[in-house]
Amino acid sequence: MAVKLSVMVEGLKWVYGHDTVYINIKNNTLVNIADPTLSDLPIEDALIEIEEKKDEYLELPSYKQIDYKKIAKDYVGSLNEGAVKMRLEKTLNGPFAMRRFLKQIKIFEYNDNWYNFRTKALKNIAINFLNMKNIEYEDDISY
Repeated sequence: MAVKLSVMVEGLKWVYGHDTVYINIKNNTLVNIADPTLSDLPIEDALIEIEEKKDEYLELPSYKQIDYKKIAKDYVGSLNEGAVKMRLEKTLNGPFAMRRFLKQIKIFEYNDNWYNFRTKALKNIAINFLNMKNIEYEDDISY
C-alpha cells in the first residue's frame, strides 16, 4: 500500500508544533507523540506498537528539517508588488516572525492563498522525503 500524500502533509502540519509525529505506512494513520488527542491510540500503546512494528512506522521530519519561515518567504516572494507584500516581508524579520506573519495573513484575508501555498510546499517536502526513503506514495491531493 502506498502512503497517501494528504496524510503525510497533515502530519507535517503537526510537526510545526515541535511534535514528534509518525506515520504508519501500512494503514496511513498518524501518531503524534506530544498530543494524544491527535492519535488513534493512547500514547503508551502507540509507543509500544511503534517499537514492535518498526518496519510499519516512519518518523516524519522534525520541525528543524521543515523551514516554515522559508516557505513563508517564498510565499511573500510570489505575491505581486504592493503594500501587502511589503508588510508581510517586514513581519518575517526578528523573533516570533511566524506568529506576526500569520496574524497579518489573517488581517489581509490571505488565509486561503497562504494555506494552499503551504500545502503545496509541504507536499513537495513529503515527496522528497518519501523518495529519499524509497517509499511509494499516492498523490491524493487536488487543488
